Amino acid sequence: MLIGVEILKLIEKLDQQKAKLNDCLKNMSRLDNNDIYNFFIRIDKLYSDVVSNFKDLDEEVFLRSPFNEDLGIVEHNIQILEDNVDFLLKEKDVQGKYIITESYNSPVFNTIESFLNNIFGVLHSIKFRSDIENAIVKFNKNSSKLNEKVSNIETSLDDLKNIDVYNIFKNDSDKFKKIARIYEAAFYITLFFIFLYFSGWFIDINTKFLKFKMAE
Repeated sequence: MLIGVEILKLIEKLDQQKAKLNDCLKNMSRLDNNDIYNFFIRIDKLYSDVVSNFKDLDEEVFLRSPFNEDLGIVEHNIQILEDNVDFLLKEKDVQGKYIITESYNSPVFNTIESFLNNIFGVLHSIKFRSDIENAIVKFNKNSSKLNEKVSNIETSLDDLKNIDVYNIFKNDSDKFKKIARIYEAAFYITLFFIFLYFSGWFIDINTKFLKFKMAE
C-alpha cells in the first residue's frame, strides 16, 4: 500500500473515533459524572493534537528507516485504541445514542488516554528526529559546497603564486640580461682598445676633465 494512502486511512480512523466520542459527549452533562465528562474533554483535545501532528508530517518521512517502522507502531496503537473506544461505546439507548455503562474506575478510560499519549509521543519524536536529520543533510550539503569553494580559492592562490614567481624570475632575468649586455659591450670595447694599442696606433682621447694617450 502507498504510504500516503496508508496515512490517510489512519487519520480517518482517528477522526471516526473522535466523532463517536463527541457524539457521546453531546448527550452527557457534567452533572451526570464529572470525572467521565472531564475525561471526554481531555480525550477530544488529545485526538485533535494527534491528528494535527499526523497531518504536519511529510509522508516521504515514512519512506526512510527507521521512520517506516515507527509508522507500524502508530498503526498498531491506533488499532488498540479503536478496540477500546468500541468497548467503551458498546451500548446505545433506545434512541440509538451512545451511553457509558463502565464506571470511571474501569481500565478502559486509562487505556484510551495512555494510547493516545503514546501515539502523540511517537509522532512528536518522528517530527523531531526528521527535523534533525534534514538539518544534518542540509549542513553536509552546505559544508560540501563550502569545501568546494575553499578548494577553488586555494587553486586560484596556487595559480597566482605561480604567476608571481614567474614574474619575479622574468624580471630578474631581464635585469640580468641587460647587465650582461653592458658587460659584454664593455668587454668588446676593451678588446678593441687593446687591439689598437698592440697594433701601434696612437690614441689621444681628450675630455673636459681627463686627458690620456695610448702610444706604441
